Amino acid sequence: MISIVLPTYNERENLTLLVEAIFRVVSEPMELLIVDDDSPDHTWKVAEALEKRFREVRLIRRMEKRGLTAALNEGLSRSKGEKLLWMDADFSMPPEAIPRLTQFLDTYPVVIGSRYVQGGQDARGSFFPVLLSRWFNHLATSLLGGVRDYTTGFVAIRREVWERLGLSGRHGEYCIRFLYEAKCAGYPIHEIPYVCRPRQMGRSKTFASPRQAFAHGKDYLWTLFSLWIARA
Repeated sequence: MISIVLPTYNERENLTLLVEAIFRVVSEPMELLIVDDDSPDHTWKVAEALEKRFREVRLIRRMEKRGLTAALNEGLSRSKGEKLLWMDADFSMPPEAIPRLTQFLDTYPVVIGSRYVQGGQDARGSFFPVLLSRWFNHLATSLLGGVRDYTTGFVAIRREVWERLGLSGRHGEYCIRFLYEAKCAGYPIHEIPYVCRPRQMGRSKTFASPRQAFAHGKDYLWTLFSLWIARA
């Protein structure tokens, strides 16, 4: 069985369409865990309605907690599948790519959707986020090696990998650390190309303001250089 974890915060406009799309493309047995940080837009109410429609859907509503990494860890800790996958809930990551990621888990313990291998593309449209992401991932590959898209967030793994490594960090920088630690632990990482699209509805959390973009960028750079220094 595959366990799909969707961390959400203010995604009520996207969630139903995304869940329906996932059920259309995933044919193997699955469970779908929606981990919502008590969204002010009441995303959790949409998730409650989806629980009633689909027996495979479970809502985890976190009343006093915040943070992407903690939400992912909580969802993964409550999951039951031997295959684990997580992705954003804004349609930037195409649901139709899920079967391609999970089928390779029979061969590789870690499979990621990648914007920066042949056939992949970052097509979010906004010039600054795309340029910054491309520059950062080029730098990360140069310093750490092994992976082209260290900030993907579109990840499929075998359960044993998460149980051994876990996830640590506050925001998207968890993915840099996780992929680097997986590589160092000897887990081969396979990258599947995908086209990253603009979020369908709502506002970006990472680039909601210049201040927020700077704060996230600072965390990314700190994580990258701390791993690189420790490697030296």
